[in-house]
Amino acid sequence: MRPVAIASLIGICLAVGVLAAILTGVTIVLGGSPLAVTPLLAVLLLVLAALLWWAGSHVRRYRAKKPTWVDGPTAMRIAVIARASAYVGAGVAGALLGSAGAGLMRVGADAVLLTIVASTLTAIASVVWSALGVLVERWCLVDPRDDDGPESTDAAASPA
Repeated sequence: MRPVAIASLIGICLAVGVLAAILTGVTIVLGGSPLAVTPLLAVLLLVLAALLWWAGSHVRRYRAKKPTWVDGPTAMRIAVIARASAYVGAGVAGALLGSAGAGLMRVGADAVLLTIVASTLTAIASVVWSALGVLVERWCLVDPRDDDGPESTDAAASPA
């Protein structure tokens, strides 16, 4: 499995951001208001990032042959969760930044200004979550030359 490309995450963030800005701009022109974001979403994203960091640190312990609760299949699951976190974090950051950017059309209203600030802070938390996803996924990469399996690979050997 190849690691997540940073360029693809930036592309996702930009594409979702442009789409969110267009949709939010159309909503504002039609008389609506931008997406109201609560700062508690930023707290949630930071908690998810902390949990991912914690799981990734156990993968590092597993790879260093130190005692931990992680085994091979669990490390693979953590790698998949880290990859998904990187992609989702980039998408959420793009959506929030696009919405905040379009909200600048009505920056005179106090409620919209608070929404822009909350969206920007939440987007920063989402970028942190995405960056930790990339980092933890790279911690989970296995060197193809690192073979901990049995010395002989007999095709007729039973796994049981």
